[in-house]
Amino acid sequence: MHPDARLTMLAYLRFDGDRLTEVGFVPCTMTPDGRVMPRRLDSPEGAQVVNYLRRVTTDAGLSTSYRPLVGRQLGGFDVMGVFPANAATPH
Repeated sequence: MHPDARLTMLAYLRFDGDRLTEVGFVPCTMTPDGRVMPRRLDSPEGAQVVNYLRRVTTDAGLSTSYRPLVGRQLGGFDVMGVFPANAATPH
């Protein structure tokens, strides 16, 4: 299996009624036996997932930026936010 195939994520979506207000993810890696393991944003494995996403979105010509969503967690793991490149920093 290609090493990039082991990089994955848990999606985070926040809605206000029917309006999507936040998009993010918790970086994860897949173990050889197929288990998905959430990773901290500041871990080497978490950074590998985030850097991979930065690379592939840039290579695809997408204007996307990634910043932690302060105060947002899934299962005790901080969430990395996904934004249009020109979006203001959320409050």
